[in-house]
Amino acid sequence: MSNPKITTENYNMEQILLPLSIHEETVVPQKRNITPTFIPYDNKQTTVIFDIQDLIPSHHVARVIDQMIGYILFRAL
Repeated sequence: MSNPKITTENYNMEQILLPLSIHEETVVPQKRNITPTFIPYDNKQTTVIFDIQDLIPSHHVARVIDQMIGYILFRAL
């Protein structure tokens, strides 16, 4: 944009360069030498599945909350 009434002979529309210099560097990631860690296999391993219901006492508040949520979900469907 230039206005002939206010344009002077030193008027310049180019961007003024600041004295700051920007250096762009490309960083090449280095390969990491990581050796895989394996857990030794034991064919005598067993998997134990615990039933949480057995761990909660019959008079615990968690059983009441479980029944309430089950009732709400059953009614919602």
